[in-house]
Amino acid sequence: MKRYRPAITILILSALNLFSSAYAQNFPLKPAPFNDRFQVYQNACVSSERQRIEAEIHVLAANHEPALASRLAHEMLCGDNYQSYEYVISHTAETIRSVDTESYDEHGHFAAVQVAGAAIVLVRREARNVRVSRLYAGGIEIAFSDGGPCISSFEIDRPATHWVIVATGVICD
Repeated sequence: MKRYRPAITILILSALNLFSSAYAQNFPLKPAPFNDRFQVYQNACVSSERQRIEAEIHVLAANHEPALASRLAHEMLCGDNYQSYEYVISHTAETIRSVDTESYDEHGHFAAVQVAGAAIVLVRREARNVRVSRLYAGGIEIAFSDGGPCISSFEIDRPATHWVIVATGVICD
């Protein structure tokens, strides 16, 4: 019996080694990167998310050209070509309220400033976790994350005959 003891021990150790290597293949070797936590949020340009955003804008825009309001939001969030940029610029106020990320107000927030509407930048398919809400004056705010520590937003309103972007903003942790 003593002659078989080393062979049985080697057999048991070999089996343990085989099972442990199979287990190790399924075990993650490194933690997920920081930005992976935002992957649970739908991109604004995915069909189901676009439909949700459009439906919310239609409710808030009521009888005031909801299709044009949702197209403006879509072009701003998902547009990635010159035609989208031209559409957004043609539907942006001449001057818009924005934030100056270099200066702060008395509450520690970025200072509000007036900037040329032509300075607006498309989100280019990077918006996630989009929230649509009504503003006190009848406008609509569209807030979103691009996967970083800041929440960006833009406001659309209908001061005349069609919807225009009147403000942009950003809030960071």
